[in-house]
Amino acid sequence: MPNKGKTDNLIPVRSEEEAREKGQKGGIASGKARRRKKELRKELQDLLSIVTDNPKILANLEALGVPTDKGATLQTAVTASIIYQAIKGNVKAFNAIKEVLEPKGGDTGEGTNGGAVVNISIEDCSGGGEDG
Repeated sequence: MPNKGKTDNLIPVRSEEEAREKGQKGGIASGKARRRKKELRKELQDLLSIVTDNPKILANLEALGVPTDKGATLQTAVTASIIYQAIKGNVKAFNAIKEVLEPKGGDTGEGTNGGAVVNISIEDCSGGGEDG
């Protein structure tokens, strides 16, 4: 729906049939876009579940106190990196974490970390990680 007062450049629908055709084309395009998003989501999930043996990534995770004795997934590395950036004061990283933990829809889920206790101080994070 157009905003009020912003209808100057809109071409009105001339017939019911034309409206139906335009609606059908929009529905088809919407379906294609949803399928592309679904494929991208699946590909990201597959890639993030890969277990890495990259010594640099494992060293950075160990510097943050993340156990790596059984290896670590790329998802763990990305998540730890976002947390590290938030600790350093990156507001965008903090907001990304907050959005995952407290979605805008108001559904906060359990709202806990499963009872795990995590002690992180800024001094702990100054050693091994890269800034980027």
